[in-house]
Amino acid sequence: MDVRIGLELRGKKKSEVTELDLSNCKTGGEIDGLNEDFSSLEQLDLQNASLTNIKLFPKLPKLKKLDLSGNRLSKGLEVLKESPSLKSLSLTNNKFKEFDTLKPLTDLQLTHLDVDGNEFFESKEEFRKKMFELLPSLVLLDGADKDGAEVNSDDDEDDEEDDEEDLSEEEESAGEEESEDEDGPGLSALYDNTADLDEDDEADYDADGAEAESEEDEDEDDDDVPQAKGVKRKHDEEDNTAN
Repeated sequence: MDVRIGLELRGKKKSEVTELDLSNCKTGGEIDGLNEDFSSLEQLDLQNASLTNIKLFPKLPKLKKLDLSGNRLSKGLEVLKESPSLKSLSLTNNKFKEFDTLKPLTDLQLTHLDVDGNEFFESKEEFRKKMFELLPSLVLLDGADKDGAEVNSDDDEDDEEDDEEDLSEEEESAGEEESEDEDGPGLSALYDNTADLDEDDEADYDADGAEAESEEDEDEDDDDVPQAKGVKRKHDEEDNTAN
């Protein structure tokens, strides 16, 4: 285990590590190399590490999640009280049989506990009832709440993502409608208005044109009248001269 820890550090200081994966690490049955220098450790994975006891489990004040599943533990959980921030603990597929071996967990404020795969003497219903009585802070036991209803956190996350996507689509649709309202009438409406304007212009043009032609005709008639009078006066003068 000590060698594996050195590999997992990857050049970091022990005090800087917040997550440590020692799963499937081959041990002699005891913890070796894991000490209090991991003062910032929050998540620790020790599943399938061939552990028969955790007597040497160090004091880890910031540890929140611990996975001890797949080992050969049957007692010794009292050492975990040195990790008061622990909220999630997995003890699945170990060798626990007696309910009393879990009583040291009362020193913690666990919210998630997994003990499936152990051979407790109590029936499942009786065991569940006793565990929720023993640990008032417990929210989920083996993935189910106090009433036995299973809770799948992955499904909850998917539902939240779907809700966010739906909300995003609704906001986008609302934005498009608002944009259309701000832009005013569409091109078709503009074309219709243009057509109306053209018809009005044509009507005005016809009226103005007809009026103009009428005025020109009157002017021409006026010009013809003086010319005719002038010709008559000229003939009268010639007749007087001849006489």
